Amino acid sequence: MFASSGTTGAAKHLAISHDLMTRRVFANWLTPGAGRLARIVAVNLGITWGFTATLRTLWQGGTLVLTNPRDAGTARPRHRVASLLISPVGLRALLGALPP
Repeated sequence: MFASSGTTGAAKHLAISHDLMTRRVFANWLTPGAGRLARIVAVNLGITWGFTATLRTLWQGGTLVLTNPRDAGTARPRHRVASLLISPVGLRALLGALPP
């Protein structure tokens, strides 16, 4: 079960089967550029986007860096992060926390 506001903004819960989640992770795993990379996942793992990205990273043998969005700037060089999964609001917080 995952929480979602969808396009309406009204909170609802979605049931996603293990089979569907497996297919999502596997389909994204085949994406060009996939590999054993370090990724920052700075979104809620209670939403399908964050959970799928987490599973995909682990499936690929990558390093998962869980951090607060405003701390992603300092976590990136420390863990040699290759990609960042962040919401627009989180990105705004990250950019606001970076030095000029």
